Amino acid sequence: MTSGDPENLKSDERKTSNLSTTDKPFIGIRWILVFMLFLTSFNLFFLRNSIGVIVVAMVNTTHEEDTDYSADACPEAINQTEPTNAEVKGPQYYWEPNEQGLIIALYFWGYFISRLFLSRLSEKFGQRETLCLVMLSAGIITLASPWAASVSGYFFAATRFLTGISFGPAGAAFYGLLSAWAPKSEMSTMSSLGFSGGTIGMTLGVFCSGWLSEALGWPSVFYLSGAMQVIVAPFWILLITNHPFDHKWLSNYERELLKDKKDIRTKKNVPYFKILTSPYVLILVYCGFARSWLDQAVNNEGPSFFGYKIGLDLDIASYVTGASSLSSVVFLLVYGKSTDTIVNKKYLSKRNTRRLFHIIGVGMPTIILLGITWTGCNSTAAIIWWILLGATSVATVSSAGVSVLDIAPNHTATVNALLGVGSLGAAIAPSAIAALVGTFKRCFSFNAVLSCHDNNNNKQQ
Repeated sequence: MTSGDPENLKSDERKTSNLSTTDKPFIGIRWILVFMLFLTSFNLFFLRNSIGVIVVAMVNTTHEEDTDYSADACPEAINQTEPTNAEVKGPQYYWEPNEQGLIIALYFWGYFISRLFLSRLSEKFGQRETLCLVMLSAGIITLASPWAASVSGYFFAATRFLTGISFGPAGAAFYGLLSAWAPKSEMSTMSSLGFSGGTIGMTLGVFCSGWLSEALGWPSVFYLSGAMQVIVAPFWILLITNHPFDHKWLSNYERELLKDKKDIRTKKNVPYFKILTSPYVLILVYCGFARSWLDQAVNNEGPSFFGYKIGLDLDIASYVTGASSLSSVVFLLVYGKSTDTIVNKKYLSKRNTRRLFHIIGVGMPTIILLGITWTGCNSTAAIIWWILLGATSVATVSSAGVSVLDIAPNHTATVNALLGVGSLGAAIAPSAIAALVGTFKRCFSFNAVLSCHDNNNNKQQ
């Protein structure tokens, strides 16, 4: 397996400092790539994490039986008949809670299967071609989702599964492009900027889903999301190439900056045995599992926690989760820039910098989740903890999130496919927590333990 050198950045710094600024473009092609990654990750997460809000808008709540959402509910939650929810427009369906859970979970099962088995597409057919196909297919399926829901809940669930299938290879294509286009001195910054689109998409998705459902009807959320995906698709072919030296607009400045990337090309012969037996890859798989489990559990349980446990109105609860996502965006960019600065200035080695930010990304959430379990009915404390959770958990993007670029720059798609095993956490988290945990206090305690083990595993790297 080809390995990047995590310690040797001296020559890279000299080359960067010697570049002529006269040829420096106003906007480099590599930043256009980052913008395209931003748009794609935005679209990937816009509907993915707000689907729970949309399903609530689609379901006729008067049909549902009373549910004991939390055995440890606060008096404010117990005394209100139902958390208030704004009136929404659009057809209403009679789906039981288990059917709603299936609709949400099937996306992640499709994503897990596709990421595991289809990630190699980006190496065989090209990253930009894969991302164009991803956006186009997902967009068409999303546009058809309201029609599918009118046929039956199972048809609608099938569209969520197929959307997950469509998005599965995206991560491998992302890493393949970053491996070829990101200079060592800008790797974390470019990764953070590109992936920040997902956090912003998640934030706006939650806000817009409720507002659009109330103003225009829930189908409008699918039409908006699907249209954005279809519009973005062709720009991957028009603006981006799979390797920087294949781009006709590449300036001499960037050509010099990226000359170390000349040999970063997809290798046809993949050393599967070395990859499968690499302790670094196995640790990253577990990190991915813990992170995807934690993210999905928190995203799913957050609005319910504030609505059914603390007793906040659901619209206020959505603002709290949105504020947490906003803090994630801000700190994601801070962590990315800080990582590159620490490494480039040689305050810490690259390996120890990765460790530092991983400790922040999983150690702090462990403490915060335990803090949430003991806030009781103090809504102010719970809100503060929740915003801090969003601000700290994204630090892992600058650690485990970019480690695949360090350990296997020529085989990022293959390694990313194996890391897809970790995404299984998002698929099983909702139903597993409901079956095994029960109360919110136990839920967050369980997630804290999982996050703590993730931190211990990373220390062994």
